[in-house]
Amino acid sequence: MTFGEILSRAAVNTCLGMGTVFVMLILISAIIFLFKYIPKETASVPEREAQAADAELIPAIIAAVLAASKKEAEEDEAYPYVVRSIKRR
Repeated sequence: MTFGEILSRAAVNTCLGMGTVFVMLILISAIIFLFKYIPKETASVPEREAQAADAELIPAIIAAVLAASKKEAEEDEAYPYVVRSIKRR
């Protein structure tokens, strides 16, 4: 094989490889573009309100349990947890 034939085969292989990569990238981009047409499940208003209430209720319950167990642990003096403050985020 001559040097020209080697270069022409290398150019064909390069074009095929790069072409395959770009075709796949375009295909992936088209699939990602079509994601916006997939319907999303949205939570109804009462479910959102319940989730918000749960988000506020959980820290209060944790603080109450820790405070109650602290009273029990004061007798043992082996209680490792202290509730210093509860901050709203």
